[in-house]
Parts: sequence; structure tokens; C-alpha cells
Amino acid sequence: MSKTVTITSFFILFVRDYFFPSLPNEILANQFAFWPTRSTTAALISFTHNVAELLEESPYMRCVGLMVDFSRAFDTVPHLLLLQKLQRYGVHDQWPSYIVTWLANFITDRTQAVVTHAGTSIKLAITRSIV
Repeated sequence: MSKTVTITSFFILFVRDYFFPSLPNEILANQFAFWPTRSTTAALISFTHNVAELLEESPYMRCVGLMVDFSRAFDTVPHLLLLQKLQRYGVHDQWPSYIVTWLANFITDRTQAVVTHAGTSIKLAITRSIV
């Protein structure tokens, strides 16, 4: 097993056990990632329900056609933006400084390459991660 896989596994456990519990509930209310009882299907059902409810209840809401781009459900977050949001929500005040430093170091200046029997590709910067 590579060191990156081990570190990533640790990071996922850290996010689940320490990061999520430290966030205010209103931030997590509409999130569907990393929750055992939530999924992409549940997110789509919730969205469809909310749109239908708005159309039924509001005398001012009318819909001729609705085009929705669900690609954001599978989007990524820029690492710099993630670190800025963590600071804005005061996570830096709740976590030990070494954890924040470790997180910033872990997602900063990362590269990836593809290795095959024919050789290794050029390294490309990883500036985003799947959320």
C-alpha cells in the first residue's frame, strides 16, 4: 500500500470524526457527501421535492421548462478556497494549530503522474479535490 493511500485514509477518518462535528449544523443540513444515510440519489430526490413543493405552493412560481446541471453534485473544490472557508468558519480556532498546518501542507503543492510500462507522464499540479 502506498504512503499516499495510508495518509488519505487517515485524512478521511479525520474529516469524518473531527471536522464534521466541529461545523455548525446549518452548514451540514443540505450536504449529502460523506454521510452513511445520504447519497447522490437522495440529493436528487431532495432537490426534485423542493422544486415541486415551490411550484405547488407559490402562486407566483410558474415553470415552462427547467434545465438543471447536476455536475455540481460531483464537483471539486479548489484547495485555496477550502482553506479560506475553514478560516472563515473559525475552524482554526477549534482545532490544534498542528492539525490545520498538516491539512494545509497535505493539500498544497501536490502533483500526480501516470506510470505505465511505457514510462511516466509529466507531473501535473493537483489544485482541486473531490468534495
